[in-house]
Amino acid sequence: MICSSRWLGVVVGTAVLTVTAVPSFAAIDKCSKLIDAEGLKVQSAALKGFSKCQDAYRKDILKPPTPALSKAAAACEKELAKIIGAGGALDKSINKLIGQVPKTCTDAELIALGHLSTAAFGSNWARVQGMAALSYAYEQQLTMTRDFVNIMQDVGDTGSCGSCKKLATAPCYLLSCKLSASSSTVNLATFSISVPLSGSTVFKICDASVIQGSAVGSLYVLASPGRILAPAPVGSIATACVKTISAEGIIQCGAGAQKTNYTTCLDHNTGGASNIAGATTSGDCAGDVCQGSVANNDPSETPGIINGGTCVDITNVSGTAGDAFINLTSQIGLAPLGDSCTNPDTLTSPGTPELTALTTGSPLATVKDADDAAGSEITSDPQTGSVFNCATLGAGQSAGTKLVGAYPSVNSLEPAPDTLLDSAIGFTLQCE
Repeated sequence: MICSSRWLGVVVGTAVLTVTAVPSFAAIDKCSKLIDAEGLKVQSAALKGFSKCQDAYRKDILKPPTPALSKAAAACEKELAKIIGAGGALDKSINKLIGQVPKTCTDAELIALGHLSTAAFGSNWARVQGMAALSYAYEQQLTMTRDFVNIMQDVGDTGSCGSCKKLATAPCYLLSCKLSASSSTVNLATFSISVPLSGSTVFKICDASVIQGSAVGSLYVLASPGRILAPAPVGSIATACVKTISAEGIIQCGAGAQKTNYTTCLDHNTGGASNIAGATTSGDCAGDVCQGSVANNDPSETPGIINGGTCVDITNVSGTAGDAFINLTSQIGLAPLGDSCTNPDTLTSPGTPELTALTTGSPLATVKDADDAAGSEITSDPQTGSVFNCATLGAGQSAGTKLVGAYPSVNSLEPAPDTLLDSAIGFTLQCE
């Protein structure tokens, strides 16, 4: 019998920082509060500017000036430039976020909150926050005013409102990756379990060109809550019910594209003979991005043993257009075998939201001192992803893209009562 829900995070991805405990970072609350506040500022400023532009347009339609829409064009450019222009709300918010690293937000805190690493991706995490705030405001405006895009197009066509022209297309659009039959997860331990994946993964692809100073060709990736993967059979014992919570990532379609590879390892027992290089007595990792240590939960082992933190080494190498790295947060509940996942009351476990990592590069996961046996090691199968087609992304096509990931987990499988085993998990999401 296998009755752990921890390893099932692989159904939609894999945890680069496996969230098995609340991070004990001293200022993570301040970092989170800062990001929330800046996002709200951008959304508020955007909605205010959209409303004023719309009002000016309506007035010009009722009492047409000469030339047509000239008053609206001047008013809209003035208001929209306050949002997306140099020194506007979006620009100010992004620059403030960038300037608060590491004073208010350290790299480890940002990663724990689901954001891109500054060490690997520079200030892109802050630009994603700005793009997300603008996108959410734009979508809210469309909910309230269905012809808002028409307004942007008409006023933009006057040639006197460049900001209208930029916003005549939504900042972000949905991209669906329908999973092929080769999509699956593989859990390696003293035995192997394969979980077939079906359904779709849906992302928001955002054109970063509306943000001041963004690299040409950079596309940011977001996601909204959704039930998009089909119920997944877990061997012959249970059904995994999957929810997407959110995502943050980057697709590099411009010059200087980088491929992101990562290795992640976890030491089952920090007192073992083969500790991770640089591991401290608390199980943390010196010099690497690291999750705090986790108390042992295996009743067959000596009480008080501390499992080491998860060390992550992210490496960027020369890539090609379409290479991507995406942090995904998802929630996987367990239900009886064959369940349709339509009734929350049938869940035997609701699941805990997990931070996951997808890459078109190569991931690898290792458990040191596996199953608390000194020198024992479990490693996921090597795998490599394939890039997005930048030429077809604009049409919402992702055929041929393969996103891969891997993560280590201790005490995650229970083949028999009171017997917990470690595992190294790899997964593949292949788009048709």
